[in-house]
Amino acid sequence: MTASNLTHFARASKRNILNFTFVEENPYVPIISLVHVDDDGQAMAFENCMLWLPQSGGRCWLVPDNNQWGAFRIDDQFKLRHNPRLPARSEKAAFAGKVRAYERLAQITIDQLIDGCDVPAPQRLEERAI
Repeated sequence: MTASNLTHFARASKRNILNFTFVEENPYVPIISLVHVDDDGQAMAFENCMLWLPQSGGRCWLVPDNNQWGAFRIDDQFKLRHNPRLPARSEKAAFAGKVRAYERLAQITIDQLIDGCDVPAPQRLEERAI
């Protein structure tokens, strides 16, 4: 499905869309796309988002690659919330948070392999997140 199709679907359904694509060359680092529908029904497509994890742990943020749209986070009600500000205040903190997020993602996969759970990467992440 193209970004245009996803945007049209999101606007029509008034639902946000998160798309995680796992490529064979690097099956443990997903390409994350986001279509966000705001309160006015306008849809914005972000074709590449990075994960960012605070130093204290907790929940990851999704940061669109242009850094001009702030960041997104899934709340306790599983709703996507937009924050117009980036979660990190400096480039150094932004980089460190991305490293933490992707190291955590890799650790989830490693833990599942150690547990003897041999399932495809997307399913591994979903099972570990529960």
